[in-house]
Amino acid sequence: MSAPEAALRRAALLLHSLDARTREQVIARLSPDETELIVPLLQELATLCVSPTLGAQLSSEAENADLRSAQQDVEAMDPEIVARCLERCSTSTAAHLMNAASWPWKERVLDFMPSQRRIALQSRLRGRLMPLAPAVMKALCARIVAESRTLPACARRSDPWVQWIATLRRRTQRILAWAR
Repeated sequence: MSAPEAALRRAALLLHSLDARTREQVIARLSPDETELIVPLLQELATLCVSPTLGAQLSSEAENADLRSAQQDVEAMDPEIVARCLERCSTSTAAHLMNAASWPWKERVLDFMPSQRRIALQSRLRGRLMPLAPAVMKALCARIVAESRTLPACARRSDPWVQWIATLRRRTQRILAWAR
């Protein structure tokens, strides 16, 4: 089965999972060529007595697989990279993402943030945060992954000495800020 044929069959299965009225509305918006391709597949599904819930189930499974993949990518990230990616997010968004899972970098990511941002984020994390919807979680994780790819290579793969110096610099700044 070719990729276009598989995509067409998947579309038919998803259409089959819709209620009759919605399905007819979708079909009405298709071009005549698309309608000519999809209607026989819908008839075949009806003839075979395929359960309409199968399409919804497959769609849900695909979304969950995409979410797991995006989460795994973010989970594997270096804390410094995550901190840099979160710089462009609002404090609320960053807190929600950090609270959304048991990230291995969760505690260390704060070390890479400027003190004002870190304090604001810690305050937000202590507050009540609602769980993220799977689609929102997927979108945020995909955004973090995309953002990480825009960082310069030196930021993505820091030399251990550069990391050590940066850590030393941050700790010194914290000590100096505390002493004031």
